[in-house]
Amino acid sequence: MTVLNIIIAVLALVLVGLIVTAVLRITLTPVPGRPDISAAPVSSSIPPVQTSQLPVTDANVRSDRTDALSADQKSLLDALEQALSGTREDRVQAMEAWSNAVMDHSAFDSWTDIWMLTYQDGQLWRDFTGSGVLINGSSVYFGTIDHQTPDGEGMAIVVDGKASGSAVMYFLQEGTWDQGVLTGEAQLIRGSSQTDPAAGGCVIQCTLDGSADEIMTQAQLTVSQTQNGVTHQFTLQAENGAYSSDGTDLISCALHSDCGVSLLVDGSVTDLTYQNPYPWGKQPRQMGLPFSSYAYGYGGR
Repeated sequence: MTVLNIIIAVLALVLVGLIVTAVLRITLTPVPGRPDISAAPVSSSIPPVQTSQLPVTDANVRSDRTDALSADQKSLLDALEQALSGTREDRVQAMEAWSNAVMDHSAFDSWTDIWMLTYQDGQLWRDFTGSGVLINGSSVYFGTIDHQTPDGEGMAIVVDGKASGSAVMYFLQEGTWDQGVLTGEAQLIRGSSQTDPAAGGCVIQCTLDGSADEIMTQAQLTVSQTQNGVTHQFTLQAENGAYSSDGTDLISCALHSDCGVSLLVDGSVTDLTYQNPYPWGKQPRQMGLPFSSYAYGYGGR
């Protein structure tokens, strides 16, 4: 190769290098009015996968007990979840079926005990925030939940005994909850799942003080009982946790002026502290509830 050929080859290489440099400069130089993407990080446009209809947050943690549920038990839980959007009667009936199975599940192929777990969206959750059904054995709370604690509008139903047939005795609390404490205006009902409380039971319209003791600052108790096909009702008052007595030990029927049936007021009424007897997730405050005892204490006159 002659010296001239070598010079021509070197010049050709230099020319190619200049052309490549110019092209790269044009490609990487930002165009006025457009963003500089030369240093932009690479990102994926694939949306995250959602494994549930519920929002996936740190507050909603699924319980592995979901996988242990039998088809029959899951059917009962589904009925409780459906009752969340139903009436009070729907919830009581779903609760009746659930609590009967809790008390006797010998007919089930398998049974999974549930304590302080939320059932929502067909799943059990061990940490949940939102609207759902919070289950604690035979007690169920329907409503707003904050980290497995009633918080907001809701209804709790505690089953504490059997009545005749499939009926169960329950104590219902409906109102506003503040981190597990029932507060403000509330309605409490003591009754049987197959009896209208207005015909047999006790309905309490009250205001609670907002403390952990859940004291009734004002309360009107309507006690009902049906005898020989006739329903009788009696009204009592309580204030600041104590029975408001008018000095009489007999309360006349509020529905009939001449039925001759009265409610006998004894120590089970006058000596009681009037507060929510079933705080959520805790032991009952008092076992000798007037809602189940003095409702049957009739005296004639």
